[in-house]
Amino acid sequence: MSTTGQKFYEDGYVVIDDLLNADEIDQVDHELESLPSTGAGDRRFLDREWCRLLAHVIRHRLLKRRLLYLATQPVLCTYFNKDADTNWGVNLHRDLHVPLTRQIDHPRWGNWSDKQGIPHAQAPRDVLATMLAVRVNIDACDVGDGALCVVPGSHATADVDSARVECVGPRGYAVVMSPLLLHTSVKSQSGRPRRVLHFLYGPSALPDGAEWYYTH
Repeated sequence: MSTTGQKFYEDGYVVIDDLLNADEIDQVDHELESLPSTGAGDRRFLDREWCRLLAHVIRHRLLKRRLLYLATQPVLCTYFNKDADTNWGVNLHRDLHVPLTRQIDHPRWGNWSDKQGIPHAQAPRDVLATMLAVRVNIDACDVGDGALCVVPGSHATADVDSARVECVGPRGYAVVMSPLLLHTSVKSQSGRPRRVLHFLYGPSALPDGAEWYYTH
């Protein structure tokens, strides 16, 4: 196992400064600037061709780094836009809900909700354990900018008392993490923009008759 892979296995996350190069980040920046206002967030970014292509570029690079195993396809991309006007904090939590084509009647899938017209359900732990989230930060993020904070190792335990680590980095850095990892963020104190593309990767097939909303 690579050093990066070993760290991810133990801590449930890794920070990668060079997942995308400067030209790729410039292109993403251009695409975001040309969009109409999306408010604080948008869960339907895989509707956009450029985002689908980017998701597969990231997938290929994660495979080369041996960070993708069963999570072989992009199943969601959410855009977050935190700035002086849209500034919020998030309590400590795990990302347990996934996007599906339709609601199914099965005891392992529950807490259903509709998010921008996409049915979401809380997935079984064995499914979530195969999945991977990749948070690509379009802007540099430093202390005071409301960066993501994680609890290392909490993807494998219920411990919420361990020290939290703030994931800061340069423009274009990425946090690769298990959806089961406890994470949080506070309101930005700087007012500087913090734009994030949050990609979610999952296995090609789901159990119990469940089906991904996005299949690319």
